Order: sequence, then C-alpha cells, then structure tokens
Amino acid sequence: EKGTVTISGNASFSGNTAIGNGGVIYSEKGTVTISGNASFSGNTATGNGGVIYNDEYGEVTISDNVSFTDNKATNGGVICSWDGTVNISGGTFGGTADGEGNTATGFGGVIYNDCYNADSTVTITDGDFIKNSAPNGGVIYNGDSQGSKIIAISGNASFSGNTATSNGGVIYNDEYGEVTISDGTFGGTGTSDGNSASYGGVIYNNGEKVDIVGSAEFCGNSATFGGVIYNKQGTLLISHPDSYDTSPSFTNNTATGSGGVIYDSVYQGYTGKVIIRGAFFTGNKATNNGGVIYVYDEQGSEAVYIIDGAYSGNTAANGGVLYNAKGITTISYVSCTNNSATNGGVIYNKSTSADAVKIKGGLFGGEDAGNSATNGGVIYSAAGTITISGGTFANNKAENT
Repeated sequence: EKGTVTISGNASFSGNTAIGNGGVIYSEKGTVTISGNASFSGNTATGNGGVIYNDEYGEVTISDNVSFTDNKATNGGVICSWDGTVNISGGTFGGTADGEGNTATGFGGVIYNDCYNADSTVTITDGDFIKNSAPNGGVIYNGDSQGSKIIAISGNASFSGNTATSNGGVIYNDEYGEVTISDGTFGGTGTSDGNSASYGGVIYNNGEKVDIVGSAEFCGNSATFGGVIYNKQGTLLISHPDSYDTSPSFTNNTATGSGGVIYDSVYQGYTGKVIIRGAFFTGNKATNNGGVIYVYDEQGSEAVYIIDGAYSGNTAANGGVLYNAKGITTISYVSCTNNSATNGGVIYNKSTSADAVKIKGGLFGGEDAGNSATNGGVIYSAAGTITISGGTFANNKAENT
C-alpha cells in the first residue's frame, strides 16, 4: 500500500525534531504533495531529511508559494530521497536574511538524492534557493551509490548566495550521477548573490556527466578552483540547442586560484572530457591561471574541445582564457576579444604533449578588440607544441616584444 500526505493552504510546521530521519514527514513508498502557502521553519532531523524523508519509490511534489527556512539535518536539510522522485515547480528554500537558509552538516543543504534499487530523480522547474549551505552541495547532493541518479533543472529556477565549505556551492554530482541544466539563474549581480565553494562555485562534478544545454545564466559565482564548475571526472558539455539566442552565459565569475569558470582536473584512473559548443564567457577572472578554463589531464589525453563560443574581457595572471597545464586542447570557430593576462592574453600552454593546443579556426582580436598581455598578446608557450591551421589574429598586443 502507498500512504498519501497532502499539505495545502496556510499550514505551518516549526520546531519539530526527529532523532532519526524526517523532521516532519517520513514517507515510505508513498506520495507527499505540498502546495499553497504552507511553511516549514526550524525543523530538524539528527539523521537525514530535516523536513521530509522520502524512501523506496516514493514521490514528493512541491509547488506554489511553499517556504522552507532554517531546517537542518545531517544530509538533506529539507529533503532526503532514496529510490524516489522529487518534483519542484515553485516555492522558496532559504531566504535573504541571516539564518533563513537550510543547512546540512554533511551533504545537500536542501536535497540529498541517492538510490539503492531504482532510479532516483529530482526535477526543478521553478523555485528560489537562497543562502542554503553544506560542506558538500550547498543545495543538492546527487549521491554516490551505484545506480541512476538524475538532476534536471529548467524554467525559472534561481540559485543565489548558496555556499559549500568544500565542494559544489549549489550541486555536488557524485559517482554515477547525471545533471542536466537547460535554463535557470545561478548567482546574480548583487554583492551577495553569487554562489561559492572551495571547489566549484556552482557545480562539483565527480559523476557521469553534467550537461548545460540551454540559456542558463551563471553570474558572480566564486571558488578557489573553478568559479562555476570543478570537473574531476565525467563529461562536461556546454552547448546551445538551437542558436546563440539560447546559449548559456558565464559572466563575472571568479577563482581566487585558477579556472575562473571551469577547473578541469582529471587524475590517473579517472576519465573526463570538456566540450564547449557555444556559450558567452564575459568578464571572468582567475587570480592565477585560466581566466575561463584551467586544464589538467593526468593522462595527457585529448581532454578539452572548445568548438564555439564568444570569450571577451576575461583575465588571469596566466592565460586570459585558457591555461593548459597537461593534456590536449582543441580550439575552433571561437571569438576571443579583449582578453588579457600577464602571460598569454588568450592561451598559456605548459602541457608537454605533442599538439598540446590545436587551433583550427576562430577570431582572435580585431579592430578595438585586441587581446593583450605583458608577454604573448595571444599565446604564451612554456612547453609542448602548439599547432595553428586556421584562424584570424588581428590587433593583439604584448607590452614586451
């Protein structure tokens, strides 16, 4: 049998506690539907799921103006879901005031998603996620058990001010996990809007894949490594589905270390790949290396394909757009303008691989749009081989000639 819990209207749940799981609701093989103006504040589970524990093929649906503030658990400050389905099409999770965010002391400030026996899916099409936190996955942790775990984000969902002290300010995608982002806003222009973490200001990927395939916006996020994304393994795809009008955009993201947008670090025994097929990268910054992308592939394989996209006004000490530490990067059909660095206005290569960087086409500079550096207006080569078989290079500048 399946139990059913339906909450609507102005129902209010505050200060409830579970010594185990589910501070308010424990649902096994059941259905939980929450809508209207229901509110959940200050609920706690010493185990998992500060508000809801969803177990064994259960389904949770949240919509309308439901609010969740200051709920806490070890994993999943609001929801812990095993072998279940979570559908969110509205609501507010956290808030702008101090103390309103939901927290986990382990994984998933809002949602912990994992599975034993069946697919476990989280679908978010709307809702505001504000100032939630956890050491790993400030909003969502997509677990490490073997099985299909899928996160899908689209529509008007927004994520701002979320933090992880370690990995993934918004999402930690662990082994066997899949994430698809086709729309939504991550960060913002306000001083406290950006999401942040040590590794991956928005996303830490240790799973199967992360696909960013629509007009999602990433603005003002930050990390030590990977202002938006830290890719440890798996495939990272950034692409527009139809035209540049539906391209993802990455604006004013920062890394205090390296990789203003992406830090791709794949070590021996792991496999990973980054494919960029169209997006806007504007005003991103790394204090050290790679204003947009830092590449380190321990196996020295063809790790990164930059096939399309517009890169403008990005900066770093080394490699205003790309720092290639190890591995092979292929570039074609890009537009790189007004990027700058101390060394390598666009590209800094340290990889010793043959054909470490292959440039097959693209526009680098232009009238009033040249790239610049103290050394190497476009390219700084510290090792390896860079091959150029196409492209236009115009009006770029190096101070030391």
